[in-house]
Amino acid sequence: MNSKFKIAKNYYQKGQLEKAKNICLEIIKVKPNHLESLRLLSLVFFVNDNYSQSAIYIKKAINIEPNQASTHSDYGVVLQKLNKFEDAIKSYNKAIKINPNYAGVYNNLGGALAKLRKLKEAIKNYNMAIKIDQKLFGAYYNRGIALEDLQKLEEAVESYDMALKINPNYAEAYNNRGNVLTKLKRREEAVESYDMALKINPDLDFLSGELFFAKNILCDWQHYEKNIKIIKDNIFKSKKISTPFSILSIYDSPELQKISAEVWIKEKFSGKKL
Repeated sequence: MNSKFKIAKNYYQKGQLEKAKNICLEIIKVKPNHLESLRLLSLVFFVNDNYSQSAIYIKKAINIEPNQASTHSDYGVVLQKLNKFEDAIKSYNKAIKINPNYAGVYNNLGGALAKLRKLKEAIKNYNMAIKIDQKLFGAYYNRGIALEDLQKLEEAVESYDMALKINPNYAEAYNNRGNVLTKLKRREEAVESYDMALKINPDLDFLSGELFFAKNILCDWQHYEKNIKIIKDNIFKSKKISTPFSILSIYDSPELQKISAEVWIKEKFSGKKL
């Protein structure tokens, strides 16, 4: 059975998810309590965005072995994807009870609390994750988001800087740092931050529009007409290229502003209770 599972795991690592899934299903037909197969099935469904099925298999794994912190943490991640944040928090807390030094769980718990707008609690958990693992750049990044939402902008910049010190290729951190610097009216630094994000990931959501807007404020008109057309065309395609606020001063088109606002709201408030 273990040799068969190794084949399934190898298929998964090669990205051949359907083959991995089918072998695991064969294994659990014969041995329903095969823990590794259940966990791999959950992972395959998760990667395929089938979170309901993912939850079923990870829950079965928990029922078989309830004392694995990582399994409870994984279940919490799946529950978050299903927008079941209170349940996710319970699962993360179970993982912490089993392993109080599990940095990643505190980070995930902070994320679930942030979704419920419990930002101060979220920050406490991000800080706990950082205390355990000072190299966990995702926790610095998530803390930066929470601090920004609390309008603690200078602290948010510092948190993004810490994330970037650990991972200098973190495009999302450069992008968010640019957003905060824009709010602080530190325009030139914001443009530099957006430029770095663009070099790392030119397809990052809403980045192109924010960079274009920041450069306009600084009277940088290079490729102005070309960029205006690109942004306009992508908005009409419902692409995540610019926030609705950035285009207000550029386009006199209610239709364009409406589409941009709908795209941004869908992304910004996905999974949140309004």
